[in-house]
Amino acid sequence: MPSHRVHNFVDRQMFGKSYWQLHRNLDLPYLFMGRKHRVLFHDGFSSVLIARRLYPGDSRAEQAAIVHCQIDALCSSDPFLRTQLEFLANLDAAERKKTRRKSRKRKASSSGKRKQADPLKDFVGLMEKMVEIKRLAEMLAS
Repeated sequence: MPSHRVHNFVDRQMFGKSYWQLHRNLDLPYLFMGRKHRVLFHDGFSSVLIARRLYPGDSRAEQAAIVHCQIDALCSSDPFLRTQLEFLANLDAAERKKTRRKSRKRKASSSGKRKQADPLKDFVGLMEKMVEIKRLAEMLAS
């Protein structure tokens, strides 16, 4: 089962921002059901309803809810994929932490405009990284 860090990482790669409240609410039954929590809220209809309640008018939140369910299913069936995603999410977290430290030292720019992320380009980059990691793992295994 992938961590919330993985779900947030995938959100940032695909949608340009994290929907952390959505992931927290979708996985809320984990507290009393444990690993079997996916029988609740992990279908397309329920997850989209939760996304609409938390992020009204944001269609990307609805997509993030569906992707959450798909990632959970994929990582359950392929532990190696889960390991790769966890590794990438940890690398991203370390990089973001480093970037935050640097940005604290510098003053904020006067323009204040952020460059829009291209979710498709970022997702393709993520898949390329995963293929490279899988290739390296196979080289180490042999």
